[in-house]
Amino acid sequence: MMKNKKRKKTPRYAQEQYWSTTMMVDDELVDRINVWEFYYFAAATIVPLLEDFIDVAEFKVEKGCPRVFYRLPEESVGAEDFSEMISNINLLVRYNSEGGLKYGGRDICFESGDRIAELTRALHLFANLVPYLNDRHFNMSVERYEDAPHGRHCSLDELRNLDKTIARRIFPTLQAFAALSVFAPRYFDNVYFGYPLPDLARTDDYSFYRHWNEVLESMVESWQWVLERKPKVTDGGWEDVPEKVFYGLHLFAEYLPEMQND
Repeated sequence: MMKNKKRKKTPRYAQEQYWSTTMMVDDELVDRINVWEFYYFAAATIVPLLEDFIDVAEFKVEKGCPRVFYRLPEESVGAEDFSEMISNINLLVRYNSEGGLKYGGRDICFESGDRIAELTRALHLFANLVPYLNDRHFNMSVERYEDAPHGRHCSLDELRNLDKTIARRIFPTLQAFAALSVFAPRYFDNVYFGYPLPDLARTDDYSFYRHWNEVLESMVESWQWVLERKPKVTDGGWEDVPEKVFYGLHLFAEYLPEMQND
């Protein structure tokens, strides 16, 4: 029996009801504010779950080399790397809850295309790690899970399968955002585009809209794959993940700061 059944304080996005109405998307109930401010919903969902993960997971290294995985992620990314990644993703939570963000001595405006290198790297590291956030790669300490002073944001079994746990929470709202999104990010013409790359000579609004829809579809399909997949590990210990899934997850990482319906 667990020692602690209390849960940590619910994040603000789940406490406040900006609208009294909710939305049904493919039989899933989602809050409108989470769709309209999706970047905040996603960051405020990911951060506390990752905090629980690093508090419970047993790491093989304290400080690794996370930019390029020459070795398995559990041998390349340590506790310090996770903490730094979480801190940087949390900038999106601060940006929303504090009504803006000062970084490096200046005001940041994601809606205008401002970027923070640390945030971008953190989100892309997260994209690489998503399929590996489970007990096939990181052992979980039952004792540390039960010793949390204020409980956890999810069960131990959900932490052991954190890849699916995050996908289960992100996917329905991302699907709703994709269905309702009208405008591409303001800097969409500069990076990534769709898959495969479109004709760069086409810069009309319709082209942007069409390719933005393709990008959103790729994101949705990738998170759906993570949610529904049957885990398969190769002989070398790597997860068997299609390239297009990683591509969709990295599109999610690249465009998340501007994913809101404004």
